[in-house]
Amino acid sequence: MPALLDELVNAGLRLGVFTTATRRVALSTLATAGIVARFAVVVAGDDAERHNSAPDGLLLAQRQLGVPAEATAYVGDAEVDLGCANVAGSL
Repeated sequence: MPALLDELVNAGLRLGVFTTATRRVALSTLATAGIVARFAVVVAGDDAERHNSAPDGLLLAQRQLGVPAEATAYVGDAEVDLGCANVAGSL
């Protein structure tokens, strides 16, 4: 995974994370995996008012990245993530 993230960053893409985990857990997990520095933005569950299929956190990450929804791809691990991406206008 680190090599893939490096390729994306080296290609000029800005990467962000939106997770419903708390900021403490999210940053700890990314740091333990050795990949936290590759992400320009980390939006955690405690940054968004609504969670799950609500697009609040994803929209916040898009704003912080300065990227329009239609130019973002959201990768998740659950079907609810697809719903969130659709509502936010992401791929």
